[in-house]
Amino acid sequence: MNKLLVLIAAVGIVPLAGCGQSGQQSTGTTGTQPSAEHTTPVTASSIQPVAASVVSSAQLSGEPCSLDSVDGNYAARVPLSRGKPTVFRGWLENHQRQPAGSFRLVLIGNQAYGIPAKTGVERPDVASGQHDPGLEAAGFNFSATLKTLPAGDYSVRFLMNEGGKTYWCDAKKTVVLQ
Repeated sequence: MNKLLVLIAAVGIVPLAGCGQSGQQSTGTTGTQPSAEHTTPVTASSIQPVAASVVSSAQLSGEPCSLDSVDGNYAARVPLSRGKPTVFRGWLENHQRQPAGSFRLVLIGNQAYGIPAKTGVERPDVASGQHDPGLEAAGFNFSATLKTLPAGDYSVRFLMNEGGKTYWCDAKKTVVLQ
């Protein structure tokens, strides 16, 4: 019986360990913010190339971020099919320790591609973990079909524009488009 309890406890902890800095995903809603279960679709036509100079000239935000999962996969390297919608879930704060608002999730390979997104999904776990109630709406949850991107390995960064400057945060993930 004790071995069964240890196994149940371990299985419950493993999904949290893969969430980067974010902890547990929220499923509740309050106010008008979307829940973590709501996925905002991004059209394939809105995925645009990002100039290498934009990526290289961006300044490190210095604040934490997390791409918790890609299609429910919490691994650091995620294989993806280009023909179906991919769900990106995580959270992002700007260099002023506020939910980032509008940002681009950038896939960096031989060419960089930006997917427009925005925060606003409730993440009380982030607010609690960062000891800042102002970060409760720092979550994002969107889907995009990556069919127009070439196959290959892409590292993932978040780019935010604030006050005429571009800031970045490393998602610490690689997606492999097949």
